Amino acid sequence: MGCANALIAAFEDADDAELGARLRAAVASARAVWPGVVLGEHAFVHHVGARLEQASVAALDELRTDDLFLACGCVHGDVAALQHFDRFALAPAVAAHVDADMGRDELQQQLRVRLLVRQHDAPARIEQYGGRGSLRAWTRIAVLRAIKDERRARSRRPHALELADGLLDDAAVAADPELEQVRARHGAAFRAAFAAAVAQLDAEARRLLRQHHLHGLTLDTLAAIYGIHRVTAARRLARAREALLEATRVELLRRLQLDASELAHAVAAMMSRLELSVERLLASRDDL
Repeated sequence: MGCANALIAAFEDADDAELGARLRAAVASARAVWPGVVLGEHAFVHHVGARLEQASVAALDELRTDDLFLACGCVHGDVAALQHFDRFALAPAVAAHVDADMGRDELQQQLRVRLLVRQHDAPARIEQYGGRGSLRAWTRIAVLRAIKDERRARSRRPHALELADGLLDDAAVAADPELEQVRARHGAAFRAAFAAAVAQLDAEARRLLRQHHLHGLTLDTLAAIYGIHRVTAARRLARAREALLEATRVELLRRLQLDASELAHAVAAMMSRLELSVERLLASRDDL
């Protein structure tokens, strides 16, 4: 915090006029390089100070302040910063290093979440960028690591139906006589129907459901990542859930010889396990 406070004081001309002038020039340069990014000057100066051991012009000159400004904007969720980062660093790295058979669009979307979104209590990974090298080089390394992780995950990822075996096999079901009866009569059919329904969804629907249910991304976060309004993100997520439910219902109807009232009862009871289903089955898809 010492360097950050010293930089802010210099920025306000309280102590070091030369350092303050250098900081103001860095802000002006970054705003010109990344038009449209709305980032407070003090937030940026504090971000820079957290990456310095000494508050001096010499130390500041060792940093790529333009790139740090963009990274700081991404940390703060600025929409323009996220778009600049995508075009300037992420998309070129994915295009250069990801094989077509891995699904470039899917992996790029995974990387947006991996690098730019807070995960539970952990800060977004882009906060680790220290400004010593270029942001593009830092991103390339992150992409190569993600490719390695994805290939490792694919080699050990179980089939969706194997994960679905535990769908109705938990204490909540065992303690509920109605759900226990549904499990005994229709559990296997529901597992198969739900897995088939997941497979029928398009890539964007699966991605949205996985990001929201598995990774806990809020509507505001999804909107920022996709560059859309929050209401649009909510509508797309709702459509994905509706498509999943309807496909599951159709698959159940095809598999079960039940009349309409019996089917409605069975679906309603089994859909009470939807949240757990989404987490387990979407996480098992090879193309996610």
